[in-house]
Amino acid sequence: MFGQNLKKIMAEKGTTSKFLAGKVGISPTHLSYIINERRNVSVELANKIADALNVPTSVLFENNKGQVKPAVLIAENGKPADLKKFIEQAEVMFDGELYNLDEEDKQKVRDALEFAFWHAKQKNKRKKT
Repeated sequence: MFGQNLKKIMAEKGTTSKFLAGKVGISPTHLSYIINERRNVSVELANKIADALNVPTSVLFENNKGQVKPAVLIAENGKPADLKKFIEQAEVMFDGELYNLDEEDKQKVRDALEFAFWHAKQKNKRKKT
């Protein structure tokens, strides 16, 4: 979906791949791979692309029903993003909405994730026996 949405928005705004790639600091080939869904896009790059196109990041991830497609968070190095580091960002997107979390909110998210991962780990241990 990201690539299709990006291609559509670029057409609507009359933006070329070469111009957008230069503006966000990647090669036109890399951008082409993203548009053609041959490469995942990192959170940081998605934010840069959205800023360059002057659109909310969530618009780039929406499916044809206006729902934000769940995606694996990919760090700049192409590996899955560390959730702990992700939460430390100033803005976090959830369900298509951007949130500015203060330290108390960040701790609540960390606590909820720790519980969810602990619970999943316990379930996995029970299945093995």
